[in-house]
Amino acid sequence: MIENMLPHGSNPPRVNPEYCVGFNITFPVDYNLSYQWGDMAHIEWEVDTGMKEPPEIITRIRILDQWQLNLQVVGQNISIHTHGNKGAAKFPILASDYMGPCHYRIMVAYPNQAIHCVYESVPWAYVPRPFELFGPVDTPAPPFARANAILVK
Repeated sequence: MIENMLPHGSNPPRVNPEYCVGFNITFPVDYNLSYQWGDMAHIEWEVDTGMKEPPEIITRIRILDQWQLNLQVVGQNISIHTHGNKGAAKFPILASDYMGPCHYRIMVAYPNQAIHCVYESVPWAYVPRPFELFGPVDTPAPPFARANAILVK
């Protein structure tokens, strides 16, 4: 029964080791963002310059809900430097069957360290479209939703 409640596992918060320094999430930093299924979102980060052993790679970016459950894996093995000492990732929000606060969790690998460092963004809201709230993503929208839909080109 519990396996059905936690299909992607729980990701409890943890305290990073001492060497987890120099990595900062620079977007999102405000608490007023919200996304719906299919919206394009992005996350940005920055690495302090002049570090003796800067982080090497982002091993995983995930979207977690307020209970630390995984809603979506955004990407894995992502280059940490895409613009000098900064980086970014752009992706569609594909989480479903959820409504409420979410946040990003980034796992970063540092050289010669077995334990990855974990960084979390400020929370943002996932607000499903009304017809998504009442059925699986691949269920056709009800007639009233189709009649009032705005086509995106």
